[in-house]
Amino acid sequence: MSGAAKMKAIFSDKKRTVDKLTLGEFRALFEKGGCPICGICARSLERFYFWFVVESYYNPSMIEELKKSYGFCKEHAWKLIETGRDYIIGVMFEYLTESTKIKLEHFLKEIRSSKASKKSRYRWKLRRGDFEKIRETLGHRSQCPACESVELNEKYATGQFLAVLKEQEMKDPYVKSGGLCFHHLQQVLSISDESEAVFLIEDEIKRSQRMNDELGEFLRKVAYQHRNEPQGAEQNSWIRAAEFFVGKGYDPLAMLKRF
Repeated sequence: MSGAAKMKAIFSDKKRTVDKLTLGEFRALFEKGGCPICGICARSLERFYFWFVVESYYNPSMIEELKKSYGFCKEHAWKLIETGRDYIIGVMFEYLTESTKIKLEHFLKEIRSSKASKKSRYRWKLRRGDFEKIRETLGHRSQCPACESVELNEKYATGQFLAVLKEQEMKDPYVKSGGLCFHHLQQVLSISDESEAVFLIEDEIKRSQRMNDELGEFLRKVAYQHRNEPQGAEQNSWIRAAEFFVGKGYDPLAMLKRF
């Protein structure tokens, strides 16, 4: 069983128990504000990039995985480029370009040996089934490794969040926290028991009302006649509303900037 398969097996375990370390991590994230599951995903992405630039960029299993996925997705590839690790990025693209060249050579050989190419020396027409052959030969055969890491940790964090909520002393810190973003709220509700779902939905209704009130106050103070009124927490309500609907942005470079 591969490492990813083992992680999936662990994260799919329905016996949701939480250890003291995870409990402490969620407590800290509740105090920090923002969606706690987004926070855990961000930290996991930091760790992924850290170990990638330290050692796994030249690990044989990682190389094979990146060859199948043609490297990272657009978002995570450019985040990697932002690290400024030019040598490591160069090494990665060296083996990716070599692998891609071999695939293209193989595909060109198939084209030249096809019946269509024999009919016309200078033109090759795509026939039914050829598009499938292109996808099979040149398509992505694996998910972006960074996306897979986030996805697995997101699934794990969702189950751990519910385990944390079962601890009575964690309910009040959660209510006082920034709450879940809408995406992670939906994920949590999909695996919640009835009591957990009721608690979270009732809490989110109150949060939505507060957010709506703050947005109304923010918009009211934008008006010229109210521009001199004291400004408060409502001034960043539009940012918090955006974070609720789209999730908090991940900064995988935070850890790398420290060394």
